[in-house]
Amino acid sequence: SQINNLKTKSAFEESVKNILQSLTAQVKFLSDSSNAVAESIDIAEKNIAKNEQYSRRNTVIVNGLDFKPQTETIDSLSSTVAAEISKCGVSVRRDDFSACHRNGNKVRKVTNPKTGKITSNPPSVTVSFYNSHKKDMVLAKYRNYDNGAPKKVRISQSLSQYYLDLKSRITSFCKDKDVNIRWIHWRSQTSGLCIKLADKDIVFTKVFCMGDFSTQFIDRMG
Repeated sequence: SQINNLKTKSAFEESVKNILQSLTAQVKFLSDSSNAVAESIDIAEKNIAKNEQYSRRNTVIVNGLDFKPQTETIDSLSSTVAAEISKCGVSVRRDDFSACHRNGNKVRKVTNPKTGKITSNPPSVTVSFYNSHKKDMVLAKYRNYDNGAPKKVRISQSLSQYYLDLKSRITSFCKDKDVNIRWIHWRSQTSGLCIKLADKDIVFTKVFCMGDFSTQFIDRMG
């Protein structure tokens, strides 16, 4: 009887062991499947974001351009933008633009929390070029900073909401780490966002999602 009890106990333990092994295998399978699905979703989101950004490849945003709503027309705005951009050394005419328009019709008043100084921010201008090569030349030549200080008029690549949000997340991430950013800008479809730190001569490239940046940050900053 005692021998039979031991056999029964041994069989029971073996059955429990097999069940646990089966459950462990199923959990691992579900975990791997979940990770694969998450990775697929991440890749899909990045591809969608890239495609949306590609549709903006010829478009820039001009900030800080004086706004005179009573007299400004599409033609006068296009001429003003062309003259401002040409200051960088790239000859630009209003005929180079397929579209040029203000993003709103109100001037925003912004108060500096440190100094209390109030500045006026005119609505930005969206400008689309017919030729992407000329647009790239403009972005390569135009300088948004003068001796380290931001210029009144600044030009940047038009970004989709995905990449605008990504810029904000990167900025918040660095702020939490007490790391200052000199600039963040979009370089190309293959290089993505580029981030240059203010305190160190470090540039992060090929940033298409937060994971790209955080991985590079850990590798290079420790």
